Amino acid sequence: MMDKFLYRFRPAARLLGGKDDQGVEQPGELENLEIYFAAPEQLNDPLEGYREVFWAGDTLLWKNLLKHYLLLLALKSWELMLLGDGERYSNALKVHARVSRLEPTCATCFAEMLEKLFADSVIQSYIAALSKDQRRCYQPELIHHLVRLHPIFLSVVFQVNKDTWIGSLRYEPMAENADEKNARYSTELARIALEDTDEKRFSYYREAALDKAMFDIMMGNVGHRFFSGEKAVGMNSLIREFPHGFVKALDELMYPRWYVACFMDECRNSSIWGSYGGNHKAICLKFKVDSHQAGHSLKLKMPKESLDDRLVYDFKNMPFQEVSYSREFSHVDFFRTMGNTSPEALLEDWHFDSNLFSFSSSFEWLFSEDRQATARHFEKFNAILTSKLSHWESEKEFRIVLKSNMDLRDGAKRKVRYKFKSLDGLIFGIATPVADKIRAIEVVKALCDKHKRKTFNFYQAYYDPASKAIGYDLLDVLGFPRTLT
Repeated sequence: MMDKFLYRFRPAARLLGGKDDQGVEQPGELENLEIYFAAPEQLNDPLEGYREVFWAGDTLLWKNLLKHYLLLLALKSWELMLLGDGERYSNALKVHARVSRLEPTCATCFAEMLEKLFADSVIQSYIAALSKDQRRCYQPELIHHLVRLHPIFLSVVFQVNKDTWIGSLRYEPMAENADEKNARYSTELARIALEDTDEKRFSYYREAALDKAMFDIMMGNVGHRFFSGEKAVGMNSLIREFPHGFVKALDELMYPRWYVACFMDECRNSSIWGSYGGNHKAICLKFKVDSHQAGHSLKLKMPKESLDDRLVYDFKNMPFQEVSYSREFSHVDFFRTMGNTSPEALLEDWHFDSNLFSFSSSFEWLFSEDRQATARHFEKFNAILTSKLSHWESEKEFRIVLKSNMDLRDGAKRKVRYKFKSLDGLIFGIATPVADKIRAIEVVKALCDKHKRKTFNFYQAYYDPASKAIGYDLLDVLGFPRTLT
């Protein structure tokens, strides 16, 4: 079997390191033999992992969705209330939180919030409207409704906090009389009741995007009357960003968080060198990958488990997955696709009403005897993570996907090591600065000494007029015999 190579473009600054903000020299990815796994929001395609998620359920399911919204908002309000001087506020939501796990004081406080919320006539009307005929409410529409209901949730949370906690955060709800409030919500409720057409559905996509842009601008320009520093950041986040953050976090009830390391099947495309290759100034790593009947893989030191808040890493053969460029966005039924949620939480917090002793309209999937259901669930997820629109097909991408319920949100935890023998060589771009080439050669020399490696390949990219593409060939670098291939 012929050797198989895959390619990974990296900016010289990332690959070679340099001085940090304090002027301390830091090693780069090459010296550390590291590969960084990027979060979805760090990828260049905003539609990475996108799914047409919809919510369709009865009254019980919609009540439990709003109950979960209230729970996560309450948790963030308590977290912000207890934020100490010098501590940083985090937007991260504990989406797997459960009411049954609250401390007694918090449980009492939350019970009062819940009673107050469901006594609100607007909330009651929304639950009835959204659950009628179990219509499909797609993600942009859900965000739209939550943004408009959010002031009610905020008022409930901060009022109950004020009544039950000493030193509650100060919050002033929007000044609005009952008639104005009812008129505003009546218009929205009437819109929900209209026939569900594509025109109606697509209008929510536009409005959700405009709402998000408006809130982002407001977040960047508006301070807070009563707080400063991190508490001001937290209050602005709770008031303006929470609905969007909540809907995004719901993904984790369906699937684990995911991250990717991107490689390419070739490195001859000039436009790719111009974009991923930093205007031809970057350096391309050429990896020799393991080939077998199932495909290709690379041995990486991956996060294995979390022990005492410390991650344990171990080498593992990670499969490459070829990206498909004939993507159709899949439609996902949230209430029937909560495959990353514990069975206890699914039953007790979502699909069962202990007071009425009744199940939700979607409970049957919980008790399915189809042993392949879980496998199909994650196969579908995997297909979503390895498919892109046809506009990107010039990339010819292969990717390694890291899926985990461990907390890997800190990027430093997603820097994983590979074995030096897997790196065949480095390809310098047409415009890679000489200083970066020399630095790369010095780093590789030290690695060869450390790992007792006698050969390593350096390549130089150039324009090939015959193929009208980028070619590359071996460089004669003193002290580095070429690898025989």
